[in-house]
Amino acid sequence: MVNFVVPSNTPKQYNLDLKIEVEREIDGVGMGVLSDGSPFLNLRGLASMCGVDSSMITRITGDWILSPLKPREHKIRELVRAQGADDSIAFFAIEKNGTIHHAVPAAVCMAILEYYAFDAKTSNDKAAQSYRILARKGFHDFIYAQVGYNPTGAAHVAWQQFHDRVSLAYHTVPAGYFS
Repeated sequence: MVNFVVPSNTPKQYNLDLKIEVEREIDGVGMGVLSDGSPFLNLRGLASMCGVDSSMITRITGDWILSPLKPREHKIRELVRAQGADDSIAFFAIEKNGTIHHAVPAAVCMAILEYYAFDAKTSNDKAAQSYRILARKGFHDFIYAQVGYNPTGAAHVAWQQFHDRVSLAYHTVPAGYFS
């Protein structure tokens, strides 16, 4: 179950039945896919891709609902809205095996990467490189490929070809013979 607080004058708590479908750490970057098919990075994975300490990402997501917003969080939330995404949620806190996992959604990851790549006071080559990789490949496709997630559930091409061959010969074998 996911709990998050939506910023407003009186906070409301909503529950989502999201679970972590697939999760892996590749080259120090924690990533995965939620049960609704949404890709995510964990806080440390996002920090690694941005080339910053994980405490910076924790601070950004912690300050996400402050009022008034600090300039950095204001800029990042603008970048989330520019993608046409909901800027009210910085991450989903999902319990898995008794541990809380912080899943940062795609739009927030891309906005934070973009901020560190182009808008931060000091230029960050790691963030720029990561942003370019994700922009070229597409965030969804990148995470799906890295964790081996197949959103359609379709059989792998090799298995599909095998099944096609078997189905062609299925009714052609005479009774009493094995094929």
